[in-house]
Amino acid sequence: MKRLLILIIFMLFLVGCGSSDEKIQIAIQQTQIVQMQATNDSLQTQIQVPTATLTPDIPDVPYIKNLTYLEVYDAISDSYFRCSNREFFDDGSYESNCNWNLSGAIYQAKISGYSEDTVFSVGSTYAVYSDDFKQEYILENFLTLVSFSDESEEMGNWIKNNYLEIYNSDYDDNANAEQIFDDAKLMLFGADECVTLLIIANTTP
Repeated sequence: MKRLLILIIFMLFLVGCGSSDEKIQIAIQQTQIVQMQATNDSLQTQIQVPTATLTPDIPDVPYIKNLTYLEVYDAISDSYFRCSNREFFDDGSYESNCNWNLSGAIYQAKISGYSEDTVFSVGSTYAVYSDDFKQEYILENFLTLVSFSDESEEMGNWIKNNYLEIYNSDYDDNANAEQIFDDAKLMLFGADECVTLLIIANTTP
């Protein structure tokens, strides 16, 4: 379990964005730099296991409602990306990584869960290094990833209202936004043509 928590925290802060003359090299670095953008208290809130009494049909681990691993995998595959096979750990948790070098951008994603049948977090990152890359492609991918939810329209509108501001922000602004929905919590962060959408289990009581 500890290993998964570390991986989840890594995904939360997957992208650091900055400006440079060598934009391709910086774009690669942007998918690897870890940035702390939340306090320890907020992290504990995000990964806290619900204490409510659960019925046998409800998993006893935090998970994103109405979403399975195969649905996430299919959504990403439909966008012409491919993910690695899931790596399972001794505690039953897993992770799967997706990487793709697009024409003008680098794409990276991670899917993680505490049990085989559930998903705890999905992160999707674009680091753009060419003006030829279409921003609409990012929005299309982000909207596909929230299509699982009964609140997909509300989630989609929230993404549309926030992602461009973060995508176009300066590195020093440390731009981010988050919103809690019934099915999941959404977070957007990034800067300087680099943006990450994180979908994480809503553990709010």
